[in-house]
Amino acid sequence: MFRRSERHGRHSHSLPGSRSATLTWCGMSAAILLVSLVTGPSGSTVPDAARAVATTVVHPPVQIENSSNGLVSSTNWAGYAVTYAAAGTLFSNVSGSWVQPAAICPTSAQEDAAFWLGIDGFQRSSNTVEQIGTDSDCDKRKKHGDPTYYAWWELYPQASVTITRASHPVSAGDTMTASVSRTGSAFTLTLNDVTRGWQFTTPSETPTTAAQDSSAEWIAEAPSICKGALCNTSKLADFSIISFTGATADGNPINSSLFNDNEIDMMKGKKTVKAATSNLTGGTSFNVTWHHT
Repeated sequence: MFRRSERHGRHSHSLPGSRSATLTWCGMSAAILLVSLVTGPSGSTVPDAARAVATTVVHPPVQIENSSNGLVSSTNWAGYAVTYAAAGTLFSNVSGSWVQPAAICPTSAQEDAAFWLGIDGFQRSSNTVEQIGTDSDCDKRKKHGDPTYYAWWELYPQASVTITRASHPVSAGDTMTASVSRTGSAFTLTLNDVTRGWQFTTPSETPTTAAQDSSAEWIAEAPSICKGALCNTSKLADFSIISFTGATADGNPINSSLFNDNEIDMMKGKKTVKAATSNLTGGTSFNVTWHHT
């Protein structure tokens, strides 16, 4: 296990095979289709299929820039991730809570911040993430950049699924609890809004044979915005600070001797901190503080 006392500063070296910050494929089933119109021969407007662009949001694996002694810098994640110290041991449950942050939005600028917990996506060889969480987003389509809050779940690389807002609304200040559980190759994802009194569970155990079950994590994220097949990390919405509490994996705290624990800061380049992660409190609680878009 990596202990804070064993880490010597934040000087890091590049990980071999680190993922690029730009993705080139996204699930599209939850996409919003933006269709441009052209004038037909008769003067009527008809869809121009050649100009149609699908836009969606996905929450991909970590994009690691540097790592040293359990301190990690990433272009899209901040928070904690754990792996088992014993090779070959798999995760079957991750749980925790957070208070939904308010987004501070500029006028007409698209910025996004996602908060979630899940399994997979941290190890270099892992290309899936089984996750459930919430967003605090700034929508450039709104005149005054008003924030949007909602809940979602995702079995990346499948598309993110927005949980129905009418029956499962989310507001800043709501206390959320969540869990992701695995039985064999099937996952059950659960989210509770304690403040509003609703609970959501994925309709049935959802199988995914590609999952490695190799990590567990509690994350504040700059998600990826996809237009067609091209995906890029979004600007990070100003969420001020988020507190994760009760963070456990397979019933153990983040700093359990069973785990290698990794503290992740979100960076823009080598010098600009986008979101900084605090030390652990009691092994199960920490904060992530916003610094830059």
